[in-house]
Amino acid sequence: MRMSWLPSTKKSSRESWEDNWLIREVGWEEAKQRFYEAIFALSNGYLGLRGSLEEIPRGSYPGTYIAGVYDDYGLEVPEIVNLPNPLMVEIETDAGRLGVGKGEFFDHDRILDMRNATLWRWTTFRDEKGRSYRYESCRFVSMVDPHLVVQHFSIRPLDGPCEIELRTGVDATTKNEMRPFGGPIAHYEIAKIWKKRPTLLVRTKRTGLWIAYSWLCRFSGGRLLERCTVFKDKKLLECFRVKIPKDKVCSIDRFSYIVAGPSRKVARMARRGAQTSASRGFREIHDLHSRKWREKWEVANVEIEGDKQCDLALRFCIYHLCSALSDRDFDVSIPAKALTGEWYGGHVFWDTEIFMLPFYALTFPHLAKHLLLYRYRRLDEARNKARRMGYAGALFPWESAQTGEEVTPRRWRDFNGRVVKVLTADREQHIASDVMYALRTYLLATGDWKFMRQAGAEMLFETARFWASRVRRNRKTGEYEIRGVIGPNEFQECVDNNAFTNYSARWCLRWAAEIYRELSLKYPSDLRRISRKIRLDPSEVENWVNIAGKIRFPQRPDGLIEEFDGYFGLKDVQVKFDRQGMPTWPGEVPLPEVRHTRLVKQADVVLLLALFRDEFDKATKAKNLDFYERRCVHKSSLSPAAHGLVAADIGDANRALRYFKFASCLDLFDLHQNTGKGIHGAVMGSAWQLAIFGFGGVRLGEKLSVNPLLPPGWHSIRFKLRWRGNLLEVHATSREVRVKGVKTRGPVSLEVLGKRVTVTENSIVSSRYVEEQ
Repeated sequence: MRMSWLPSTKKSSRESWEDNWLIREVGWEEAKQRFYEAIFALSNGYLGLRGSLEEIPRGSYPGTYIAGVYDDYGLEVPEIVNLPNPLMVEIETDAGRLGVGKGEFFDHDRILDMRNATLWRWTTFRDEKGRSYRYESCRFVSMVDPHLVVQHFSIRPLDGPCEIELRTGVDATTKNEMRPFGGPIAHYEIAKIWKKRPTLLVRTKRTGLWIAYSWLCRFSGGRLLERCTVFKDKKLLECFRVKIPKDKVCSIDRFSYIVAGPSRKVARMARRGAQTSASRGFREIHDLHSRKWREKWEVANVEIEGDKQCDLALRFCIYHLCSALSDRDFDVSIPAKALTGEWYGGHVFWDTEIFMLPFYALTFPHLAKHLLLYRYRRLDEARNKARRMGYAGALFPWESAQTGEEVTPRRWRDFNGRVVKVLTADREQHIASDVMYALRTYLLATGDWKFMRQAGAEMLFETARFWASRVRRNRKTGEYEIRGVIGPNEFQECVDNNAFTNYSARWCLRWAAEIYRELSLKYPSDLRRISRKIRLDPSEVENWVNIAGKIRFPQRPDGLIEEFDGYFGLKDVQVKFDRQGMPTWPGEVPLPEVRHTRLVKQADVVLLLALFRDEFDKATKAKNLDFYERRCVHKSSLSPAAHGLVAADIGDANRALRYFKFASCLDLFDLHQNTGKGIHGAVMGSAWQLAIFGFGGVRLGEKLSVNPLLPPGWHSIRFKLRWRGNLLEVHATSREVRVKGVKTRGPVSLEVLGKRVTVTENSIVSSRYVEEQ
């Protein structure tokens, strides 16, 4: 009997699903399936599964990833392991196998319901004898139990009774293929199988980590003729031979449990987990999973009234941000592609701290703390990197994996496929300040001085030490310089005095001195303990202040900031814009020659203005945005939202909206034609920042301030924020801003439209815009 709560297969009922919580695939195209596999990915932050079809059509790329599971077999640097695929379903009739790409099919439809992170599917197949079958499935990765994957699938013969064999299990032929060089690599090998209680145990080849898969199936409908487990061609499959009457449904609920660990004991844990999950049943587990997602959406959801596309696109970004990190502290960070693909090796970049962490800091601050703890626990490796390069303090790796060692590859392919040397590991050192900027964001949002005393201050002081040792004094000018670096704009390598790097280093040194003073006044015993541990002397802190005041910052008297020394002397090439207002590559500039021009790969000076938005006036922002906008090609997903945020800061809502649409829709509409390699986590976080900090007008400081700027077509924006232990809701329209105390610890003082207000639990304060005369 078909589950009553499963959505009806009738087309009319599916049309009722057309709302702004759903992402839909209608029909099937081989060329688009990797795109859908990425955007339909399901994850709980520990375990991630790409949204592959169960039958694995030609051209499909199943991906199964566990956060923190890396291996470097056959490679110079480790990469996240593409583990066995637990989603396999095969359907065999007397006329052959059914499946997309294997025979005739029609009326194929899939829907990702972001409300509860569940992927639904409906497909009608026709076999070689002309008989039709209705296949339905749904799946989810439990947000309650990080190891659990649950599937429901069913088959219904439409033209008469039939005998069918259903097979479901684990495919251990998967390999890592998403990299610029080399062929596919299997980073694991099968260690043992159990058929009685279907279980597969594999082990990574170099790191020696054990991963166990175990599952239990609950069968219903039809007459079961035979049930057995087979292992063939590296696939462990449980087989059901069944006889099904016409128009009757045969279904299977499958509970898969996946555990990684340092010993073979994970197999026993996996079997026990599958047994416990199956005893609870599909509906109970799905209800618990859905409840957990409702709790997340209750805080994280942003409602945009008046623009359905922007509303859907931003919700899609938030869905993937909520999926990217587990509520449990697994001592991991978020790879650039989260757990939706292994491009960039599944490595952790500055993407996490600069672009994603602010979302967590203001919605789920304990998750932001987990991300910072990931860095703190690897501080010794950062110290080692700085020491090996001849510097003091700590320098975090440009690319990080599980250990915190530098794992940036030595070569890559550029946009044209040309092999190029990669210098970012040694030269792109703004990562040091990026992590500290994230720390400051967390502290402002939470007021968590306990974390600063336990971990944050130590990281900050060691980073300040690095910058103090990295600068060199120019004897002629008396300025301190930072030479031979790569800024966010990676077209020009090994430049001197990159504005972004120098400014962020200066800020870091000053903030470190400020935190030192705060600790000396409020927590002197903690400061003494930290100082003893890292051998920090007050005179060293005084030197930080001295250096910070003399770090070179290349800015003309008219306010225009030179991206780096000599930038204004390069050939001035400007971009043209397409119909969407985004730049096109100037055809007269070959990619190898771009370093000799003023073309900018991604926001650099503009990103500086977006991050330190209170430290530059409106005129400076406008002048630099106008200048660099005409030279930026946005060859990185990190870039558009930064331009949009600066545009919002200067009151240009139209321009900000244009960038917001590009950023929020980049993966949803595959605008860069590379979403199939995995979603862009940074663009998800930066789109949220543009919505909340730009259009929502939120600013973090000693007090929270809200001064919205609604773009054309938006009637209102509504969102919630966690601010220092308080949950607040902001609802901004074109006429007024209302702030509600959803849950507060007491009176909360903030600034709304320039006015000081106080909100308490369940109270609402309202401020109206003052009309300009």
